[in-house]
Amino acid sequence: MYKMFKIILVTILAIFMTFAVSAEENISLNDLIERYKQYNNKTVVVTGEVIGEQMKRGEYSWININDGTNAMGIWIKNDLDENIKIFGSYKNKGDIIQVKGVFHINCVEHGGDIDIHADSLSIVERGYNIFHPIQSTKKTVASILTIISMILIFLYYRVK
Repeated sequence: MYKMFKIILVTILAIFMTFAVSAEENISLNDLIERYKQYNNKTVVVTGEVIGEQMKRGEYSWININDGTNAMGIWIKNDLDENIKIFGSYKNKGDIIQVKGVFHINCVEHGGDIDIHADSLSIVERGYNIFHPIQSTKKTVASILTIISMILIFLYYRVK
């Protein structure tokens, strides 16, 4: 009886895990990498900020996303990424996107790289420009150092 209970319990857990792996809820990029055996060649949903630049390769493009835990390359058809307007950088906070696609820990098509082949993409939040004000103490120090440099250059040529 106890063995039968264990068999039924394991079967139920296996069925539950199958549904959990084909999840429609967001998975962090770190979880994908750490539990790659569970997610490899499965459809996943990830959300993150688009960073860097779009790299067009014919009908497809590479984009990179960062969800705060890690960053990953997304292989996407060019018509899907037309809605992306702002890529994250020092000057910009990139668009936040949600991508649904197939996760590959060792993608045969891309030389064994880790990636997601996107089936769909949606914009969660638009990006925006980031203003980085210069601190007044830095301006003061720069001005003082410029004046000192000019004085030293003048003295150097005067003595020479």
